[in-house]
Amino acid sequence: MERSKSHPNTMLYSDGSALLKFDFSTKYFGQKGDVVAGWPTTHGYKNGAGKNAQFFYITGFVQLNQQYTVAVDNANHCLRLIDTRSGATQRFAGTCGEGTGKGYADGDRLNSARFEFPQKIIIMGNYYYITDELNNAIRSLRIGHGMVNTVIKGSSWLPHPRGLVGDSAQRYLYVTIRHGIIRVDPNTGGTEIISASLSRGWGDGSFSSARFNYPAELVFLAKDILVVADEKNYLLRILNLKTKKVSSVCNGVKQLATGTGGSDCSLNDARAVLFLGRFLYTGEWTAIRRFEVSNPKPVDTIFG
Repeated sequence: MERSKSHPNTMLYSDGSALLKFDFSTKYFGQKGDVVAGWPTTHGYKNGAGKNAQFFYITGFVQLNQQYTVAVDNANHCLRLIDTRSGATQRFAGTCGEGTGKGYADGDRLNSARFEFPQKIIIMGNYYYITDELNNAIRSLRIGHGMVNTVIKGSSWLPHPRGLVGDSAQRYLYVTIRHGIIRVDPNTGGTEIISASLSRGWGDGSFSSARFNYPAELVFLAKDILVVADEKNYLLRILNLKTKKVSSVCNGVKQLATGTGGSDCSLNDARAVLFLGRFLYTGEWTAIRRFEVSNPKPVDTIFG
């Protein structure tokens, strides 16, 4: 989920195998957004415009500017470029195609590079960074250049990387792995364990003792506060990087900021999280929910 760069009142979001947009000025809560490219329940690989394009699960995307967006086409094992004005799509990096497209290789983005179930993409500094889940790798692609490289791969502390976000200083990547969170220096490949365990579970407390259950996307609420969608614990988790503690909350900025409160509500397989202004959005299995940060109750269900 991202606020549209071309229309500030519009949110872009992925749903199954489609990229959609929700215009808050024209849409009612409870309605779905309009398709930009693809179709939520039609899976495949085809370049085309709008609903004629086919993807196999869009698990992440990043806007380059007001017109172009790079989407992660997860089960086609590649990245796709979408013109958000016309809906036209084309291959951006990797060898697209279910089954045949997967692999691992660095090199030219259109001729050599391969991914295996990539998950998320962000821009930090002059680079795209991609979590390449089943290659247990973080990949990079310099903006304006054509070569895909590997930041880190095969580390014992990098099982199944999914979500990632850059810090405010554009210095480190924070990455969700199978049951925890790590910090990566993309310049050196150095890895620091923030909160990680080889076994899934639930538990608050210090970074060394906290447990997660397939954490997905994460976002900074403030400089030292990370919000993580803990998918299979059905909660939002809060990591305070100053106190080095984890707390479980679902909503409410008072709880988020102080780390108080508990598992006061359950989310439906939350996989995405976005913080805009005074609202926190969670992308769940069948809905997007919006919470006002000063209110401990959900205020709107955008759809679902």
